[in-house]
Amino acid sequence: YTSDCYDQIRVYDLNTSSWSELSFTMPYEIAMASTASFYNNHFSVPPSFATGNTNSWGSHNNLIDVDLVNETATEVIEYPTNYRIWGINSIQIEGKIYYFGGHTGSDHTEIYEYDIVSNTLTQVANMSETRTMVLLHQGNDGWIYIINDGSTIERFDPTTYVVETMSADGTGILGENYIFNNSWHISEENAIYFFKQVAVGDSSTVYKYDYVTDELDDSGISLAGSYSNSFSIMDENDSHVIYAFK
Repeated sequence: YTSDCYDQIRVYDLNTSSWSELSFTMPYEIAMASTASFYNNHFSVPPSFATGNTNSWGSHNNLIDVDLVNETATEVIEYPTNYRIWGINSIQIEGKIYYFGGHTGSDHTEIYEYDIVSNTLTQVANMSETRTMVLLHQGNDGWIYIINDGSTIERFDPTTYVVETMSADGTGILGENYIFNNSWHISEENAIYFFKQVAVGDSSTVYKYDYVTDELDDSGISLAGSYSNSFSIMDENDSHVIYAFK
C-alpha cells in the first residue's frame, strides 16, 4: 500500500535477479492495485485505489488491458457499478476473468465475469456476504473457493454461476485479522493453505482448508515474524514450496 500513485509497469527477471521498467506506461497513475489476471500475453487490471490522484480516491473505474506484445496499456471497459472500486480480487478460468467483491466505502458482494475475447463484463452472481480482497482458488472439482476475513467460506461454479456456502467452522480463524493475498492450492491434497496477517513480533499461523471434507484446521505450520499485507507464491517447479514475501 502507498498513498503515492505510479504509472510504470515494472518487471522482475527471475533469471538475472534484476528489475526493469517497460517502455510503455499505464493510462493513468494508480496506487494499491488489485490482483491482475494474465491470459494470452495480456494482463487485465481492475480499478484500484487512488486512481490518477495522489492521496485521494481518483476518478477512474475502468478495467485496463496491458498488451505485452503490442506494448500498450488501455482502458477497455467501465466497471458497471459506476463506482471507483478497489479491493477486487480476480481469477482467470479458460479465457474468462471473474472479479469478486470490492470496496467503495462499503463492501460489495458482486461477482462479475469478464470475457476477454468479446470485451464484455457481466454480473453473474452474488456472494452471501460482503467481501474485499478475497482468496480465490479453483479446486480439482471445478469450483472457485472464496476465503477472506468474513465469517464463512463460499464457492462459486463458473459454469452454472451457482454460489454455495460451505459448512467449515471458521470460528476464531476467519473474521480475525486480514488473511488476503496469502494462499496457495495444493492440488494433490484437494486443499487450500493460507496464513493470517499478524502484529509485528508474532508468528503467522498457517491454516489448511480441505474442500473435499469441508474441514478447516490449523496445519501445524507457522511463519516467524510479521507478514502484514504480504504476498505468497508457489514454486512452479515444486508444488510444495511456497515463497512468502514480507
